Amino acid sequence: MRPKNSSRWAADKHVTAERLAAAGVAAPRGRLVEADEAKMPGDFEYPGVLKPVDGAGSQHTILVQGPGDQPEPYPWPRRLEQYCPGRAASVAALCGPGRRAMLPPCGSTFREDGRFAYRGGAIIGEATLIARATAIASQGARRHAAGARLRGGSTWSLVQIRTVATTS
Repeated sequence: MRPKNSSRWAADKHVTAERLAAAGVAAPRGRLVEADEAKMPGDFEYPGVLKPVDGAGSQHTILVQGPGDQPEPYPWPRRLEQYCPGRAASVAALCGPGRRAMLPPCGSTFREDGRFAYRGGAIIGEATLIARATAIASQGARRHAAGARLRGGSTWSLVQIRTVATTS
C-alpha cells in the first residue's frame, strides 16, 4: 500500500534519501544545505554532489570536491550527498493495486565536467547489471514509486525515487 503523502516526500530528494536509508535501502549519505548557503560543511565526507531538493534534469547539480569549494548560492534548499562514482541507471515501475511490473533499466550518460548535465541514455543490455539495477529499484518501488535512479560501481545506491514517470 502506498504510504500517506508519498508523492510529497518523493518530491523532496533529501526527505526521500533519509526515508530510504531508514528503511534499509542503499542511499547516499547526505545533509541539507540551506538556501543561499555558499560555504560547504567541513565535517562532510567529500567528494559530494550538491543538488536542489526538488527539480529534474540534473539542473543546478554539481560535483563538490571539498569544503573549500564555493558553489554559487541558490535561493532554495539543496542536498549535499556522498558522490557515488560509476554507471548511472534508471528503472521505471508500473504499479497498481497488488501488482508491480519493472520496466527494463536504462543507462544514463552525463557531462564529465562536474555539472552532471544529462546527455542521453539507452536500455542496459548486460544481464548482471539488469538484475542489480532492477533488484535495487524494486526496494523503492515496493512503495508504489514509478521510478528510481541508481548510481554506482561495485555497490549501487538508490539516489532518487519518483511517484510519476519523468526523465530525471
